[in-house]
Amino acid sequence: MRTFFDEAWGDFATIYNCDDGRPGYNNFVLVEAPVGNVPALTRIRISNNYATGRLAEVRMGWYDRPINLVLEAENSEIGVTQQYGTQFSNTYQAEGSTFRWEVEYASNRDFVGPFRVLANGQLAGDRWRVAVGYELTRMQIGRWAEGVNGWTDLGMVVLPPGGYTHPLRYPFKVWVESEDGSNGWLDFVHFIPMEQYRRLRFQGYNALPGTCIEDDGIRDELVYDYDAQRLPILDGYGGRIQLLPEEMLPSSKQQIITFGLESDTGVAEAERTAQVQILAVPRWNVLPDA
Repeated sequence: MRTFFDEAWGDFATIYNCDDGRPGYNNFVLVEAPVGNVPALTRIRISNNYATGRLAEVRMGWYDRPINLVLEAENSEIGVTQQYGTQFSNTYQAEGSTFRWEVEYASNRDFVGPFRVLANGQLAGDRWRVAVGYELTRMQIGRWAEGVNGWTDLGMVVLPPGGYTHPLRYPFKVWVESEDGSNGWLDFVHFIPMEQYRRLRFQGYNALPGTCIEDDGIRDELVYDYDAQRLPILDGYGGRIQLLPEEMLPSSKQQIITFGLESDTGVAEAERTAQVQILAVPRWNVLPDA
């Protein structure tokens, strides 16, 4: 596995909450295809290497192509008030009640399928929703979600917005807006793919700096690895992530897993980090040739 800026494959990688183009700041990892001819079981270890905060929740989404959709608030087409800070994604956050972006399609395999939309910022005090569509028409409008100071979960959308009745290479629009017009501070919006989606939450506990969460599909375990103990004190939602062998992937031959991290305070700092390790066990539906 590796991040976008690493040239060499390695046994582990450090990921961030943000993905803003700065070298090393990625919220996803590229994963080599295992051998085999059916999806491989995985063991994913997520170590909390963020020294100033405990890790309480992890979201993971798998995608079969190396692309990632993150929208920076300061790049909104609608006028917003910007604030500089090194703690923000791309060093800026923005204040407004409505944000809008245009997303280009580079090929007919860009951004196809279901995505979970997570808004990162200080949005408490109002309800917010996401919409996707085209210049003159909103094709999908999400439910109102209570804003929080961290990840505000705006629900799921399916891309392309108009399905396959619209040209796939036509650019589409994304809106994030408040219900009563109240302003909120938004840092960025992350679209996590849901072809395979997994959410890990502690049962009233959290991961101390230097400790590890292990989501093990090989041994069918979800544990907190702490002080030589394997404690089953997390809940897992969604099926465990599996990796596709090369023959099941599209022509890009790469797959990614994206992440969203949340602290025990409910905050999802843009610069929060974790170290990720992935072990895959190859599988065949017939015995391979000797």
